[in-house]
Amino acid sequence: MVLADPKEKRRIQKEHVKQVAGKQRESGKSVRVAAESSAIEPKSKKGICPRCNGHLVVRNGKNGSFIGCNQFPKCRYTTEVIL
Repeated sequence: MVLADPKEKRRIQKEHVKQVAGKQRESGKSVRVAAESSAIEPKSKKGICPRCNGHLVVRNGKNGSFIGCNQFPKCRYTTEVIL
């Protein structure tokens, strides 16, 4: 889509950014809620890093959310978030 009017182009860009940001916030909330509901806590066996006995936390990366050790960069253990 080629737009001649710069104001219209800017309006469409802003609208797109708002939509993308809203989707990211919604997905982030669902990941956090799922992580909390799946008992990723330091006291539970699931919340303990199998490599260094650190705590597992939900992190956001360029490819989405994942579970990683809080001892990073010493420990580089990661796993995917299972919803």
